[in-house]
Amino acid sequence: MHVDLALAAITLFLAAVVFLFAELFVPAHGLLALVCLACAVGGVVVCFEMSDAVGVLSLFGTLLALPLVAWAIVKYYPESPVGRRIMLARPKPALPVGTLGSDKTSDQLLPLIGRCGVTVTTLRPAGICEIDGKRIDSLSEATVVERGTAVQVVRVTGSQVVVRVIDNVAAAAPAPNSLSAGYAPTQGDAGNAVGSNDNNAVDGGAAS
Repeated sequence: MHVDLALAAITLFLAAVVFLFAELFVPAHGLLALVCLACAVGGVVVCFEMSDAVGVLSLFGTLLALPLVAWAIVKYYPESPVGRRIMLARPKPALPVGTLGSDKTSDQLLPLIGRCGVTVTTLRPAGICEIDGKRIDSLSEATVVERGTAVQVVRVTGSQVVVRVIDNVAAAAPAPNSLSAGYAPTQGDAGNAVGSNDNNAVDGGAAS
């Protein structure tokens, strides 16, 4: 008699673990969790049928084991071959065009040090900045940086760049040369150019 009850209790407890495992990875909206709870309660009831001492021990054991089993499944299942296969099968969320995701390494982000940009979202202190036309995961030196603030990359931490608030992007950018800055010749420069052309013409006439 006790052997049959013991087998029934063991079966119910194992079923509870299986349903708990399934609830963690199957979208059943809590139905499998209810079945798991019912199996665990049934196992405790069967243990009480055997004896009060066994019932009390099974009750405390169930209250202790279920959270530990759930923690172990969450921690170690993704590292198992089956868990890795399931995780890899999940599609990755699409990133907006021109966005550098968290898969970027620090070596790929190092060239951004010294570059300037603008915060796209409020940094609290993490957020997104637009640097060189790309949206990049960023971390501010300050506590909170409002959206639309000019910032400069000061260092790279993991897959994020650390930015510092600056007065404006143009102030921190390297000074361009005169031609690229749209340098316009003055009247004096124009006069010097005309005089130089005249001298060249005179020298050419004399040589002829």
